[in-house]
Amino acid sequence: MPCVPKIRALFGILVAFGLYFPEQQLMLLFPPIPVKAKYMVLFCIALELYFIKSGSQSNVAHFAHLGGALFGFLLVYYWRITGK
Repeated sequence: MPCVPKIRALFGILVAFGLYFPEQQLMLLFPPIPVKAKYMVLFCIALELYFIKSGSQSNVAHFAHLGGALFGFLLVYYWRITGK
């Protein structure tokens, strides 16, 4: 599928945003409540882990989403170490 690499990249960007701006308020669409970025990132990763464990949505590459999130984390960690 051509959209799969884009989704992995989005999870990487989501994690990077959560690490750089953890206190930033994000507004959910349904229900419209503000959530801090760090909690949104944790919720998205927990949701992916739940989908892996439950076996629901079996046609989605959940490990690829977690791989994108891991890559985003490692990239931000590398940038912080090297000062870039």
